[in-house]
Amino acid sequence: MSFFFLRKSRFLKNKRLIMLLASQYIDRLEKDATGTSCKDDLLARISSHIDQFENDFSTYSERHNDFSLVAKSMVNTDSFELIESGKYHIHGILNLLNSPAKNLIHVHKVAVKDALDSGLITQEEYEEDLLALQEAITSRL
Repeated sequence: MSFFFLRKSRFLKNKRLIMLLASQYIDRLEKDATGTSCKDDLLARISSHIDQFENDFSTYSERHNDFSLVAKSMVNTDSFELIESGKYHIHGILNLLNSPAKNLIHVHKVAVKDALDSGLITQEEYEEDLLALQEAITSRL
């Protein structure tokens, strides 16, 4: 029984750290954005994503995992998935006026550029991501 509690405790600690780092990263990415903040929606999506993979995240340790990189990766991935989800589309068109969609696009583009500048992805992967983003924006038509 104590193993379960230890594992759950480690998971919650790891989740809190990733959520804190993701929140700080989103703040930095949204600094120059002009639309409605996407932070709440994005953090909710990241939290749900972490919960889905509780067993995996409970094995993470600061010694073996770069939590900052994990948080950045999740912001990148989950911002794209939110744009692609259709949640912010009205009649097949992405609503950029009264939703966080404009900021999600901004956050995703800056996060992908950050990954390119950090050497985490190649120029080709960067360009492929931007094409996929454009497709996700218009895929509900």
